[in-house]
Formats: sequence, C-alpha cells, structure tokens
Amino acid sequence: MTTVISRLYADAKTANAAVADLKKAGYKDDMLDVIKPGPSVKDAMEQARVGSAAIETYASHLTGSNTLVVVRAPLMPPGAAYVAMDCVDAHPSVNAGVANQNEYIRESFDRSRFGKSVGNHRHIIGQDLTPGYSERYGLVTQAFGLKHLKPHRTKRSAIEGGGFKSRMFWPMPLLKKKDGSSSAISGGAHMSKFFWPMPLISRREASAKTW
Repeated sequence: MTTVISRLYADAKTANAAVADLKKAGYKDDMLDVIKPGPSVKDAMEQARVGSAAIETYASHLTGSNTLVVVRAPLMPPGAAYVAMDCVDAHPSVNAGVANQNEYIRESFDRSRFGKSVGNHRHIIGQDLTPGYSERYGLVTQAFGLKHLKPHRTKRSAIEGGGFKSRMFWPMPLLKKKDGSSSAISGGAHMSKFFWPMPLISRREASAKTW
C-alpha cells in the first residue's frame, strides 16, 4: 500500500524547499521525484506512479517555471503519508485542478515473495528489514520520549525518606536476621502466649524402654 502525493509549485525554489523538508522527515531520493517542464513529462509522471487522470491535468500546467513534486509514502511506519502531506503543504502550491493529489494505491500481491522472509533475522517481526530503518524513521521509544535503559536502583523504598508502607500498620520488621532467637517480639515472647497459656509443641523425653 502506497500513497502517491503530488504538488505543483510555481518555481523550482519552492519545490526544492518542499523536497528538503521531506528529506529531513526521513524520505529518501528513491521515494521522491521532481519533474520539470519538458517533452517527456508524461512518461516521468507515469514512472513516478501518478494517476492517469492527474497526468493529463498536470501535463497542461507544467509550463514555464512550474515544477511538480511527487512523493511515494509507504504504509509503514503509521502516519508516514500524513508527514509527507504536512511537508509539501507547508509551501504554497499551484492549484492545477487535480481531483486527488493524495492517491492511495493498493499494491497487488506478489506471490514470488511469499515465504522468502529471512527467518533467522532478529527483526523478522518488525516493520522493515532494510538496514538503517531506525535511522530513517526513528525508534518507538524516541517518539514517546522514553529512555532505553534505566539507571540501577539504589533505594529500596519508593517513599520519600526511605520508609516502608508496612511500618504504618505493623510495628515489627517483616524480615529479620537470624540471631538464635525463636521470637521476633522484643523480650522473646511468642504471639501464641497472648491467647494460649500452654506451649503449642511439647518435647517428649527419651524413653529407655524397648519393645
């Protein structure tokens, strides 16, 4: 799926300014065409994938210093076509009466390419296997202003001052270093003694009898 975006400008200077913005946005030379008046303008527009109806209209207006800019925006990354439209519309263009200056083209399925993906490539589930893809379009984390790596955490508490939520309702530590005591309560008492006077476990003395 490709969106063919075309704009006619009154001079080459304006057209070149639009192209410069497109390149800043990540578009490469193979995605752009700058067409000037000449005997082969129709062939040039056809190779640039301009629609047949638009070709006839543009051809009658490609005179003097008028210059046509054509950009082929891919489906991915999302919003690529809108970025291109913003770039070309940032500069005044000539109204040639073209009905659709942003023409969406549905690509035909090429069966010869089916099943020939690079299965062991680390970007197999990504958008593009072309080297330099991230440099052209940027990373998702960059788009949202996120950091790739987070500094190692030195604090053990998210509460200002280093406190712990458990201390608000439980006065004793949740974990303690083993010091030989069987009780976490100060003084060595056990919680069971508060409601049961007898020991929970009794030790049986060794008997000398044999059976």
